Amino acid sequence: TATPLAAPHAHMLPLPVGWWQATYPWPEPPPGVQYSSPVQLVFCRAADGTTRLVFGCPPATGGTVVIPIQECYVVINSFSLVRADTGEPVDVQDFSASLDADSWCWGWSASLPAASMPLVRSPAIGDHVELVATLNGTPLHLVVERLARDRRFGEAWLKVSGRGRAAWLADPHAPVATRYNATARTARQLLDDALMVNGVSIGWDLDWRVTDWLVPAGSWSHTGTYMDAATRIAEAAGAYVQAHDTDQTLIILPRYPVAPWHWPTQTPDIDLPEDVCEVEGIEWQDKPAYNAVWIAGGEAGRRDRIRRAGTAADRNAQTIVDPLATDPAMTLQRGTAALGDTGRQAHITLRLPVLPETGIIRPGKLVRYTESGTARIGISRAVQIEQRFPELWQSIRLETHEHEPV
Repeated sequence: TATPLAAPHAHMLPLPVGWWQATYPWPEPPPGVQYSSPVQLVFCRAADGTTRLVFGCPPATGGTVVIPIQECYVVINSFSLVRADTGEPVDVQDFSASLDADSWCWGWSASLPAASMPLVRSPAIGDHVELVATLNGTPLHLVVERLARDRRFGEAWLKVSGRGRAAWLADPHAPVATRYNATARTARQLLDDALMVNGVSIGWDLDWRVTDWLVPAGSWSHTGTYMDAATRIAEAAGAYVQAHDTDQTLIILPRYPVAPWHWPTQTPDIDLPEDVCEVEGIEWQDKPAYNAVWIAGGEAGRRDRIRRAGTAADRNAQTIVDPLATDPAMTLQRGTAALGDTGRQAHITLRLPVLPETGIIRPGKLVRYTESGTARIGISRAVQIEQRFPELWQSIRLETHEHEPV
C-alpha cells in the first residue's frame, strides 16, 4: 500500500535524510493539514523476504533492533547547530558531546570561527545562550558555559563548551537550599518537592522508572541544589539521573534494571555485529564476587540483608548505611545495584556510525555484541559523539559480566 508523505510547504526544502521527528522545529500546520511523521528513506525487508527501497518505513516498535551483517554500511550524516531562541545557524568546524551513567546531562564542546562570538555569548552578564545541536535528526539542547579564543596569523577560532539544559539545576546556576520532610512522603514526592520554590514548581517534570517507597517524617534532610537533591534520592534507590535531551524532564533510571546474571535470558534492545563497528577495545576488571550485602537505615529505617538467590550468600559486601533505607522496596533496589557491580567484568568500547536504526545509543540500553562468533550482552554506560563534516561517529561503552555458575 502507498504511504503518503508530507512536508511543510513554507520551508520549500526536501525532507532531511533519516528520521523526521515531531521535535524537529517545523511550524504548526495550517488548519485541516496534517504532516506525516515519522518519515524515513531506507532499504526495508518485506514480509516475503525481499529487500526494496521504500518510503515511510518506520522501525518496529518494541523488540530488538537487529543490525544485519553487510559488506557496506551507508549513512548520510547531517548536523546543524542553531540558537534555541532565534534559530540562527552557527558555523561549526567540529563538535563533540558525551554522556555517561554518572553524568546527569550531556557535556559538549565545539570549535567555531571567532566571528560567531555574538551568536554564542550573551551581552548581559550572568545570562547564557542555549543552542540546539541536531545530529542525524536527533536534537540536543545545550547551554554555552565557557568560551575561549585562539588567534593565529590569518585566522581566529572559538572553543565553546558547556552542558545540557539541566545545567540550570546545578551549581553555579541553581541556588543551594536545605530540605527536610516534616511529614511522611514517598521518595518521588520528596524529589517533586525539591523541584519547587515556595510550593510552586520550577517547571521541571520527572520520568520516574524505579520502584517508589515511603520515607517517614524526619528521615530526609539535605542541603544542596536541585540536581544535588535528585542525584541523592536516585543514589538511595540504586539509580541514576539522566536529563531529557530537549524537554525539562529528569529521568530516574535503575542502574541495573535486571541483575547482570539474568542478562543472558533477556531480550536486548540492540543487536550489533562486529562488522558495523570500526574500533573495538576491551578492558577486563575483576571485582570481589560478593553475593550478599546489608542495607541499614537510620532510627526509623530498616536493616535488611539482600542476597543473590541460588548462592550460599557467604561473601558479604561492605554494609551500606543510608537514612533513606526505610522500606524493603528501597533496600532491594539498592542491594541489587551493589551486588550487580561485582565479579569479573569486561568493559567494551565500540565506535560505530549513528545509524538510523539505532540513533544515539544512550546509557541504559541492553546491547548484544557479537565478535568472532562470540556474543556478549551488556548494558551501555557511556556514549561519546564526534562530528567533523562529513563524518559523525559514536563511541559507546558496554558493561558486560562473566558470572560464576551458581
